[in-house]
Amino acid sequence: MSARIEDGSTFEATSDARGFPRIKAHAPDLSTLFMAAARGVLSLLPHPTASAYAPQSITIFCESADLDLLLSDWINSLLYEMRENKILITQMQIEVSGINVKGAITGFKYQRQMGPIPKPFYGVAFTELAVVETPQGFDCSFVMDDPRHFLIFG
Repeated sequence: MSARIEDGSTFEATSDARGFPRIKAHAPDLSTLFMAAARGVLSLLPHPTASAYAPQSITIFCESADLDLLLSDWINSLLYEMRENKILITQMQIEVSGINVKGAITGFKYQRQMGPIPKPFYGVAFTELAVVETPQGFDCSFVMDDPRHFLIFG
């Protein structure tokens, strides 16, 4: 799956040779890149009907030594909040400043009547993890494959 978004960013969700999800994104700036990467991850999940459930909001803060690790921390924090709070994200606002990310996410608490959650979904692996500045902005790519971050709702 790939998408071009109004903010000038793109993302592509494919699989690596092992069948694990691979996300690639491009954007004109880091905040938009982190948003596009998150949209790529979320494109692999079901989308609840907004009118049927009460929204829930969560703020996420991340800090890391470099951009590669910051992207990993951001995506893994999203997965953690989704798993621990059983939330399916519908909206996000993200601000990247230096080695910090502040994200506000809104979504709906998972209910069994929403249907089954897809097969287990993993956190960001350090292999193939990269954030690169280009003349057109920033690119990133990563593979989801750490089984410690199963996204399974009970």
